[in-house]
Amino acid sequence: MTAPRIFVLNDTDINGYHFGCTKVMETIRSHLDRRGAVVEASVKVAIDWRDQHPDLAKNANLLIINGEGSLHHGSRRSRWLLEAAAAVKAEGGKVALINALWQDNPADWGELIKDIDILSCRDARSATEMAKDTGRQDIRFFGDLTMCATSPALPSKRQGLLIGDSVNEGITNQLAALAHETVNAETIPVTTSLKLVPARAKGLRRAVRLVKAKVKQREYLAQNPSARFLVGPDDYISKLSHKELSITGRFHAVCLAVLTRTPFIAISSKSWKNEALIADLGLSPERQIDRNDLTLATIQSRDWSYTAKELANIDAQLCDWRGQADQLFDDILATAT
Repeated sequence: MTAPRIFVLNDTDINGYHFGCTKVMETIRSHLDRRGAVVEASVKVAIDWRDQHPDLAKNANLLIINGEGSLHHGSRRSRWLLEAAAAVKAEGGKVALINALWQDNPADWGELIKDIDILSCRDARSATEMAKDTGRQDIRFFGDLTMCATSPALPSKRQGLLIGDSVNEGITNQLAALAHETVNAETIPVTTSLKLVPARAKGLRRAVRLVKAKVKQREYLAQNPSARFLVGPDDYISKLSHKELSITGRFHAVCLAVLTRTPFIAISSKSWKNEALIADLGLSPERQIDRNDLTLATIQSRDWSYTAKELANIDAQLCDWRGQADQLFDDILATAT
C-alpha cells in the first residue's frame, strides 16, 4: 500500500524560539514517527500555504492542521488554515484539525470545517463552541499536546520562584518588576529571546525589525540583569521542575508547569485558554489572576502549593490525555489508509 502524502500546517516551532511550541511540534512528530508516517512538508505559522505549496490540495492525501492558539477571534491568517482544509476535502483528501483553541470566530468558519474528518480541541470550552458552530457532536478534546509528553523526573526538594513573561509587553515588564521585589526569584522567559522576527518579514522591513528586536533585548537585560534566556525546552523544564512556584503570562508556561507539577499563577489573557485549562484539570480558579492583581501582596497572600486533590486531578488527567493523544493519531492515520 502506498504511504499517504502528509502535509502539516501551522508548524509553530520557529527555530526553537518558543519552548511550548517546540514541545507541541515534537509531540506531533513523535506520534507520526512512531507510526512510520513521513511528513512530506510543513508550513510554518502565519505563512499562507498557497505561497509555498499552491498544489497542496491536489497533492495532500492527509492534511494535519495544528490549531494550537491560532483559531480565535477571527484571525485573518488563521482563516488560511481553514481554507486549506476545505480545499483538500474538495479534492478528496483527508483532514484532521487538532490541538485547537476555538473561540469567538466568524459564523462561516464553522462551515469551512464542518466536513473535516477529525476535529480535536485542546479544551472543553473550545469543543463546545466548535460543536455549536459546526453542528457536529463528535468533537474531541483533551489538553494541549505539551502535556502529552512524558513527565520528567521530579526533584525531592523545590526552592524559589520562576517569573516568566507574556506576549503582552506591558505584562512582561510587570513580571520583571515583580521579580525585583521578590526574594529568591529568577526571571526566565519561556522563549530564547524577548522578540521573534517572523519569517514572513522580508527585505528592509525584516532588517528594521531585527534591529528593533536587538535594541529591545539589550534594554530588557539592562533593566533586568538577573533575567536569563535558556537555549531549549529541556533546560527550561529542568529549571522549572526545581521551583516552588511559576508566575507567567504564557499559556504554554502554564502547561509545562502542569507537566512538571510546579504550582503556578497565570495572568489572564484575551482568550479563555488559561481558565479553560484550569477548569479541565480541576484546579482552583484562583490560580488565574488579572494583571491588575499582579503584586507582591497577591503572591504573599496565600500558599500556592497544589492541594492533594489538585495533584490527584493532574495525575489522572495527564494519564487520560496521553491515552487520548495515542488514539487520536491512530485514528488520523487510519483515515488515510
